[in-house]
Amino acid sequence: MCVLVFNTNCNGSPNKAKSPTAVLGNHEDRIYSKSKRYAPVLKYDSLCLVTAHAVSKKRILQQGNYKNAFCNATFPDDEATIIQPPVGDPAHKQDEYWLLKKTLYGLRCSPKHWYNMITRILQSMGLEASRNDPCLYSGIINADDTSSPSVARQKIHVGLYVDYFMFFSMSPKEEELFQKELAANIKVDFMGNVD
Repeated sequence: MCVLVFNTNCNGSPNKAKSPTAVLGNHEDRIYSKSKRYAPVLKYDSLCLVTAHAVSKKRILQQGNYKNAFCNATFPDDEATIIQPPVGDPAHKQDEYWLLKKTLYGLRCSPKHWYNMITRILQSMGLEASRNDPCLYSGIINADDTSSPSVARQKIHVGLYVDYFMFFSMSPKEEELFQKELAANIKVDFMGNVD
């Protein structure tokens, strides 16, 4: 099915509309163990810690959204998922089924596959997860095009909440580098200051 979602800004006015395709995962007859479907989100304590750290350094947290997050992750080779096309699809033939190559919203395993994918991307960029919160990352971005290697690089701190994230660094250049490197790996919408 297709779901229409409106996101609002801090004043309650709509500022973004999304229309993701979703599978009715509640109709899946396969039962996954919690470890196969569970994906963590940023702990409230971690959000408070990062916010306090940014405020103490006189920095403003930035926010972003991964576009069609769950549709980016691919299924592992040992996991096959077959679905019927959406009702009303004009190209749909009776008794036709689709073998999915990528996860979709609504599948029970999608959150875990998405979390695994974004974790690999952040780690490949040089970020490391906190021992206390698997959705809080920090580190110095791996990049070949650093303009002045003699200047000490600053850490960037990133918090994940499903397909949303927030980040900050003491260095605006480090934030720009993070945005560039992340956008090179996945479609992302950088939304400016956290509201």
